[in-house]
Amino acid sequence: MKLTKILRRRLSITVLVMGLMLLASACGSEPAPTVAPTSVPTVAPTPTPTPELTLDSVLSSAGQGLAEMSTAKFQMIDELESGSKFFGMTLKSVEGEIKSPDGFRMLVNVETPNFGFVAIEMMAVGEQAYMKFSRDAPWAPLPLEQVPFNFGGMGITLSELLPILKEVSFTARESVDGIQSVRLEGNVVSEEMSKLITSVDSGYPIQLTFWFDEAEYTLQQFRMIGKLFNDDAPETSRLVGIMDVNAPVDIQLPDIASGQ
Repeated sequence: MKLTKILRRRLSITVLVMGLMLLASACGSEPAPTVAPTSVPTVAPTPTPTPELTLDSVLSSAGQGLAEMSTAKFQMIDELESGSKFFGMTLKSVEGEIKSPDGFRMLVNVETPNFGFVAIEMMAVGEQAYMKFSRDAPWAPLPLEQVPFNFGGMGITLSELLPILKEVSFTARESVDGIQSVRLEGNVVSEEMSKLITSVDSGYPIQLTFWFDEAEYTLQQFRMIGKLFNDDAPETSRLVGIMDVNAPVDIQLPDIASGQ
């Protein structure tokens, strides 16, 4: 009887131990909790530093940009209206388009005492130039040397002026119509601009200021301050805005026979 009790007690203990072992085994077989991988922080690329502008680099880039300007639209205004008369009339503005090396078409807006505002048209290709004093008037030949503003080869002409500028300086990163630009300044004498201003008078100091798009060094605008003609006031300031550089331009000489 005692033996039976002892055997039963041992059997119970054995079953209990086996149960505990099975429980421990079951717990040990459960998958370990998933741990989210640690995200690797994104490292921003090091920005390429903007190269420092120097006078030599500005002059070089500006000269190249001007030399490569094959076409453009432009508008020139006499900011103070203190310039000399245009065929005896007050010049208000000049607008048009150019095609390198020697083509241009422009509309000269003037004011007369008797007729008010008048639009004079001029155009040239190569050595041939034409003019008419109103939109309805016929075209008439015009000697090229009598065209006051020979803008046809503007890009090349201005690029040749850069090396002879005196007292040159530049201002980096100036905004022109929302475009980051570089301003370049220098001085010339009036006769050095004779390729651009056909009938310029000599001996007068001219301050030139250029604004170039900093990204591609296309010309944005330029200003001429000083006397280009004897009848100009000393403070005369002419501002030339440049648009649509290297966009297609078609300039055809008029058909004189048909009057078109």
